[in-house]
Amino acid sequence: MQPILRQLDQYGYSQVDGFLGDANGYPEQIRAEMKSLFDKGFFEEEPESDAQFKVGPYRITNQDREHRFRYRIKGRSGEERMEQLIQNQYEIAPTVVNFARSLLVSFARPLGELTESGLSNTKGISELFVLCGQGARYDRRVSNVYGWQTEQGFVRDPRKLVAIYFSNPNYREELGGVLQLEGVITPTGAVRISPVADRLVLFWADKTVWSMTPSRSSMISEHQYGIIMHMMAKGDVDYDPQNFARWFPELRDMPMAKPMS
Repeated sequence: MQPILRQLDQYGYSQVDGFLGDANGYPEQIRAEMKSLFDKGFFEEEPESDAQFKVGPYRITNQDREHRFRYRIKGRSGEERMEQLIQNQYEIAPTVVNFARSLLVSFARPLGELTESGLSNTKGISELFVLCGQGARYDRRVSNVYGWQTEQGFVRDPRKLVAIYFSNPNYREELGGVLQLEGVITPTGAVRISPVADRLVLFWADKTVWSMTPSRSSMISEHQYGIIMHMMAKGDVDYDPQNFARWFPELRDMPMAKPMS
């Protein structure tokens, strides 16, 4: 944990290779369970509404949903239909579900020490994804949009830390799907990270623009799987749209302010 804390504090991101290790078989099991969920129809194309986001007052809509699919791990809601779905997802992918929950619980307290208000160990969003070749990608996007208007009024966006775990044992550089982070502390302000198996990457949701380059896999065994977890701040996130704007060419000369709440 100490190297992760140092890297986040010094560079704005952390990369951990061999996170779970080879001896226990967990990386292979996670990959197999995600593929099983995909084969059984749990995954879906990202809704168009989720491909939209705001930087300051400006709305951006990505055109990057083709050949990319996702599944959000379900949590308790009290609804009978949802409870059955939760049971089904656990029966098919117990290692994946336990991994996501354990990551949230174990990381919240120590990594929360680097934040203003700490991180919640009970609230998070865990999303499985797969890039199925044919140029599947994530265009530039952000993981904190300041907040949303709801029926109950304006609600602040609590997302503070993003963790991405890759599960690609057959990965080669020519297959693409490289994670790109912009807004980190490097000579260029950016870094490229290959999605190799059992690699965990963490970065700040309110400071980092992220994307994944087009996937060029041609076989099912080369499809690129991963888990994206958004960890939530206990209090308000100190949102500054200038952190993001410089990385979007269309926003560089635009006046920038927080969205109206």
